[in-house]
Amino acid sequence: MKGKTIAIVNQKGGVGKTTTTFNLGACLAEQGKKVLLVDLDQQGNLTYCMGNDVPDEVETTIAELMQKAIMDEEYNPHDYIYPDNRGILIDEENGNISSYSLDCLYCNVIMSTVEVSLVNAMSREHVLKYILEGLKEEYDYILLDCGPSLGMITINALVAADSVLIPLQAEKFAALGLELLLKNILRVKRHLNPSLDIEGILFVAVPENYKESKQTVGEVMQKFGDAVKVYDYMIPRLTEVSKAIRQQQPMITYEDRAAKVKKGGSIVAGLYQRLAKEVIENE
Repeated sequence: MKGKTIAIVNQKGGVGKTTTTFNLGACLAEQGKKVLLVDLDQQGNLTYCMGNDVPDEVETTIAELMQKAIMDEEYNPHDYIYPDNRGILIDEENGNISSYSLDCLYCNVIMSTVEVSLVNAMSREHVLKYILEGLKEEYDYILLDCGPSLGMITINALVAADSVLIPLQAEKFAALGLELLLKNILRVKRHLNPSLDIEGILFVAVPENYKESKQTVGEVMQKFGDAVKVYDYMIPRLTEVSKAIRQQQPMITYEDRAAKVKKGGSIVAGLYQRLAKEVIENE
């Protein structure tokens, strides 16, 4: 088994990268896949989602691992992976209870020093790829949650990845930012990672008043739809999603715990489950 590495990328902040990484990972695990999440954002939002209330206090992180690789020191990536088995899935119809687990490489503010160290590093674009290469035999999927930039950490993610998933908000300047991102992805593909593909573009946090976003969606479809897959469903902007993140739960388990008080969250959970199935089918 050699797993697939997917980078969740957008240079803009607050577009749902972490939410998508966290929920996609949980839904892939629900399908019986072994999943490793990698937090590459110095803000540590994914690390928070995985149960760490203060990410900056986490001592063992991907940043430390990358520093060792840069300095050509010996390391064992398994020493930096944190297992997580908090996920409980309840089949209410049949009364079955099952669990899933997500492994994670944490991140925090120390990652900012790695960005600086990479400037003069040997094979600087390939540091993350070398680290993850030894783990791909053990995981079905490795999901990379990238920070809001197109700097060296994100370049490392694109070089290490087999494909890219782009979360996008349906707002006025989305198409402009997307064009820049796609140019950078193609540049990495041309010069550093010829096998890199684009998984697709997923609209996230779409307001309930879809009419205001319809023009943006249409512009993106018209401009990029022939070259890049655009998923034909969108993740709505709902308070249940924010509440689940605050409670450090993906939507599939948050809805179980909330006893499906509202149907909105169930819709979001179902959409991420659909995304996971499409990712699996795209193998």
